[in-house]
Amino acid sequence: MNLTKISSSMVLLSVVFFAAGCSVQGGAEKIGDGLGAIATSIQQFDADVQSEKVAENEFRLWQTSNESFKNFESQKMRAVSKQLCPIGYFITSRQMRSSSELKASDLECIGGTCQSLLEWNIRCQDVPEEPFSLFGKT
Repeated sequence: MNLTKISSSMVLLSVVFFAAGCSVQGGAEKIGDGLGAIATSIQQFDADVQSEKVAENEFRLWQTSNESFKNFESQKMRAVSKQLCPIGYFITSRQMRSSSELKASDLECIGGTCQSLLEWNIRCQDVPEEPFSLFGKT
């Protein structure tokens, strides 16, 4: 009888360790998938922002999107602007163009119906960088 309790306890412990190993292995797969997605996002960070020189110290930047319109801000455009104008830049105009009505929700964009073009015109000039703020731009 004592031997039966010990063997059933060993079987129970084996099952627990096996299940724990499966959950760790599944968690490792998910972490690997997440790191892969982050690497892909970093590679595409500024790949879809295009630019052309319009005049001396003036550039036109544009970026296509298939998301709902939220605002005229784009971290990708800011990163490319800093590369083009290391001394600083001033945004002279921002506009969003679309061949159809701009959608307010991402749910309305399923199926690629929100194709739009965000365009910035910038001028390179000595502009002091805004100090960091937890509360956004001032």
